[in-house]
Amino acid sequence: MVNRCEICGGSWYQDQPEKHLMTCRPAPTEMEERVTDALFDVMEGTLRLHDARRLARAAISAMYKPTTEMLREVAMGAPCSTEDIAFIWENMINAASPGV
Repeated sequence: MVNRCEICGGSWYQDQPEKHLMTCRPAPTEMEERVTDALFDVMEGTLRLHDARRLARAAISAMYKPTTEMLREVAMGAPCSTEDIAFIWENMINAASPGV
């Protein structure tokens, strides 16, 4: 018997839920899809979808903390502190790829 996952929409056989849950991930976000598409374009179809999604999530994860240069540039003339800007940035990355 095949079961359907409520998290990712994937399926697994009744006797293997642990195996599925080890790799289960929610459906890709819009940003993850955009980065995946960009990777496919650059790599000219040499990636499998699963690998492209993993790379997309890794790329988004690498942007989690804003750099000093980013904070300095955005903070010039901003009505909030660099800590506020970093907090907003980190939450935007979390929304782009939950679980980062």
